[in-house]
Amino acid sequence: MKDLVQKKSDGSYDLTDYGEWMSYYYTMQKLLVHYMQKGMQMTPAQAKTKADKLFDFTEKNVQTLDDYLDKLPDFAGFIGENNQARVAAFVGQHFINSLDTVKEQLLEREIPKAKEKYDNPFRVPGNEILDHFADLFRKASPLVWPPTSETAAKDEEEVVVAIPGDDPEKLPGEKLLAATAAAFAKARPLQWPPESSSPASGADEEEQVLVVDPEEAKKLPGQVVLERFAAMFQNAKALRLSADEEDDTGDKAGKSNVPSQLGFKEFAQITSSISKFTRNKDQEGYQAWYARLKPEQKAAIATNNFVSQEQKGGAVDWSDKTYSMATKLLLTNDAVEKIIEEVKAYRTVLSTLQGTMRKAAQAGNDPASVQKLYPQLVSIFENRDTIASKKTSLKMMLLQITVPETKQVLQSELSQLVDRLEELYHLD
Repeated sequence: MKDLVQKKSDGSYDLTDYGEWMSYYYTMQKLLVHYMQKGMQMTPAQAKTKADKLFDFTEKNVQTLDDYLDKLPDFAGFIGENNQARVAAFVGQHFINSLDTVKEQLLEREIPKAKEKYDNPFRVPGNEILDHFADLFRKASPLVWPPTSETAAKDEEEVVVAIPGDDPEKLPGEKLLAATAAAFAKARPLQWPPESSSPASGADEEEQVLVVDPEEAKKLPGQVVLERFAAMFQNAKALRLSADEEDDTGDKAGKSNVPSQLGFKEFAQITSSISKFTRNKDQEGYQAWYARLKPEQKAAIATNNFVSQEQKGGAVDWSDKTYSMATKLLLTNDAVEKIIEEVKAYRTVLSTLQGTMRKAAQAGNDPASVQKLYPQLVSIFENRDTIASKKTSLKMMLLQITVPETKQVLQSELSQLVDRLEELYHLD
């Protein structure tokens, strides 16, 4: 069975490509079942009958994430709905929120299984090979020995190696022993330690001679190896089965080895809450809210203030601020540096999203309708998944937009922002 989640180099877990595909499938199944019951007035039993056949249909017709979008007319036909536009609008309106929920459920269910597999100190990699090829082993036809007349029938082009004195009743190992018995009989016995460091009488002049120290000759081979290479063993880096190692220079790509400390949705909620407290001049409410925050969230607020200060022309000693926040909030320097990196990226994304929303409202769509898209966009631009997945999710969301000018603005502006996530979030 294919893995749904994978361990990343920073130690966190994310969906595999197959896990991403399955999250889209579960989302589509959930939405279509709801549509059949509410939009087409099917009974739960009728909807379930259709849903039970949906996986085979999807596996046959959908190879990439974009196919979920491109094949929407086929999905509409599968459930028996002639109004394809109605299905598309319904899917577009509810897809992102449903996908977000499905992914959270998948990760919650699969991460413990992955940890048992990857973080188990008694893990045996060979077991994974057996798991991977389990289906092939199960489907393989049993080995028949000796071969019958039917199984012995081979393709004319197959090359058969004949062993002298071949006996079909003998096992392969017996045949090998029979064929090599003479060679083994003539071979000189292996001696340890060697009797002499000089070549045997009559040996070839070009024969290479191993000179062994008399003291070492008394030791077992393993002792000699350990003593000769002790320094190398002591200086060697520890073997790691699942995490990526540093390169030879000791450098790391940015802080990619440090897991994410703060999500984009979390950052957007924090800034929204601060804006609300500020508008209402509710200092007491702010203090009570701030006291309940996690250290990482408090570091994000401080970082956001420092970045604003820097953008207004103020000087910020980031080394000093990093040490100060780490000490005050009991965080590691690496964690604080990661938060600083993420807050700077999130400010860029949030500012672009808000600017795009204003442009979309001016393009002819009802401002209230445009504002309803904001939570879905925040989910799309969360710091996870792949660029390809985000592009498909964006297209799905835009299905609900009926004003061409508004759709054009959102498609153009947000597609460019998705492309920038490779640089901002270091996504693939």
